[in-house]
Amino acid sequence: MSMKSPIPGLRFQWNKVFVNEAQRRHRVFSNLVPKLQSRKGLLYLKVQEYIDLIEELEAQVARTQEEAEFVPTVADYMPEITHTVETEPVIVAGVEIEQIRSIDIRVADYSLFGTPPVVDRAVDVSKRLIELEARLKQDRTNMAILEEEFEEVSRQLAVFEDKFVPWLEAAIRKVKQWLSDTEALAAGIAGKVKKRHQVAAAEADAAAQATGVE
Repeated sequence: MSMKSPIPGLRFQWNKVFVNEAQRRHRVFSNLVPKLQSRKGLLYLKVQEYIDLIEELEAQVARTQEEAEFVPTVADYMPEITHTVETEPVIVAGVEIEQIRSIDIRVADYSLFGTPPVVDRAVDVSKRLIELEARLKQDRTNMAILEEEFEEVSRQLAVFEDKFVPWLEAAIRKVKQWLSDTEALAAGIAGKVKKRHQVAAAEADAAAQATGVE
């Protein structure tokens, strides 16, 4: 195990201060891991939902485009069609995305009697295609945002779960063992010193008694 701490603001040290701080951070990180796991799972589900929505919308767009193949043939009679999309922010899996609130499609006035009947159908299919493509564009944007957040949460989880927490556990064990060994060694040395002092004192008493000195 490398003695260099991978955790910003935490320097490896052979003392109890380090152990206390490492244990505190271990508790914090250990509590954070399941939260990140839960958020990662929720983001994954939401991304999958958008994948299904987009696949369905793409299929609808493809079908509508086929249906609209005739529209260019009546282009000279087609009125101008414009649209605006209104969105509102929503929170999904802790991420803010934009949800479509309304799609306002405006068709310029045109003569129902002065244009071929097929123009009405062309206008209708064009309006449906505009709405489908607007929803598809927004869903793709939202999915990209959620995918980016999923990747970021996955990176954070990997750092805490695979790097920070294991390093802290190993560092705490190592320093605790070193402190225990050091304390045991110090106690052993102190015991030997005390014993030597006792032996020396006993020898001094014996020598004093032998010479009649109190």
